[in-house]
Amino acid sequence: MARKHAAAVIGGLLAGAAVVWLAAPAGATFTSNTVGCAGSATITAKNGKSYQINANDAEVKVPKDGSAAWDGSTTTVTHDHSGSVQLAIAFWDFTIGRWGPSRNAGNESARKGTKEIPSFVAQAPPGKYVVSGRHQGAEGGCSGRVTVEIEGSIISNPAGVVSLAGTLASAAGLAVAARAKRA
Repeated sequence: MARKHAAAVIGGLLAGAAVVWLAAPAGATFTSNTVGCAGSATITAKNGKSYQINANDAEVKVPKDGSAAWDGSTTTVTHDHSGSVQLAIAFWDFTIGRWGPSRNAGNESARKGTKEIPSFVAQAPPGKYVVSGRHQGAEGGCSGRVTVEIEGSIISNPAGVVSLAGTLASAAGLAVAARAKRA
């Protein structure tokens, strides 16, 4: 299954992320990689625009919706493995993907597949978010993190509208406070 393989998710989701995918202001970073994880993804937004992403890209932008066709590999075949990919938004972590435990009886070192961008991503205000992932098997593992820039308009979802309204209310409150002080 697609969830069996680390590079598929680490590479694909760090590369796609994004899902969203899965991108980075300073670059995708493998914080450990003892099994040679690698991967890439092509994300296609619902409007048809394509985004090419590699697990080592320095900066990646992703859409709020669509799907990611990902592929990944490891140079070392791993067994009895599991892993996950998380998207951090504010103080919460959302699971984008999870796999295992898997024996990997077929000794696979590469996987590919397609994953829909989770619907909760469309509710996130546009901006940069951290995606992290890990894969661990008996032979070793890999982990990494990347910052994903989700495209869109601040008024394209309820969270953005609330944020904008809060900002405007704060600005109005400061203006009233500043005016009252002068009197």
